[in-house]
Amino acid sequence: MPGIEVATVKPSDPNTPGELFTVRGRHFMTINTNVNDLIRFAYGLHPKQVEGGPAWLGQEKFDVDALTDREGAISDAQMREMAQAILATRFQLRFHRKKKELAVYVLTVAKGGPKLTQTKRAPQDNTDFYGPRGQLIVNNATMQAFATGLARGLVDRPVEDQTGLTDRYDFVLKWTPENAATSDPSAPPGFYTALQEELGLKLTPVKGLIEVLVIDSVTRPSAN
Repeated sequence: MPGIEVATVKPSDPNTPGELFTVRGRHFMTINTNVNDLIRFAYGLHPKQVEGGPAWLGQEKFDVDALTDREGAISDAQMREMAQAILATRFQLRFHRKKKELAVYVLTVAKGGPKLTQTKRAPQDNTDFYGPRGQLIVNNATMQAFATGLARGLVDRPVEDQTGLTDRYDFVLKWTPENAATSDPSAPPGFYTALQEELGLKLTPVKGLIEVLVIDSVTRPSAN
């Protein structure tokens, strides 16, 4: 596999809680990951941008441990490349792409301009994108990476970056999750309002022609 010295893929232990994508030294690892999630991570896609494939892709979970053959820290791009290689070689994933009209969000700068802090990290450093419910911590992210991160699970449709911003940024976004019970008058607003008030960005729902990955064939991985 390109960029990978050795890789193991095995069914997850059903007694292990949580789900994880992480880097430990020269290892790219996932825990309790279904194949649909691995595909979306590898190619930066929203669930609506993946079509076809058997039901087990979203039901059966796997643990992946891939050791890179490169020196130094594993970058975000290398993580995605390693995930793509594992999907191609261990799951025998074959697919084609097509354009399809879908409901999407367009990410733009709100009136008043962006409220973002340029990062002090180097471009080759990793991007952070994590946080507990109602909070998102982002470091060293381009707006394209931010849009992709939003589409991977925080919003209900793909996101297209049309901000025109080209720098990398650090920021924290706090909001009150939908249906969250709170009587605190100082609680932050909902996600879309918080995005505009705290970051100076907005999401506008539109119809757009967007690329979709269509699965042609895929198999369960053989024993390591």
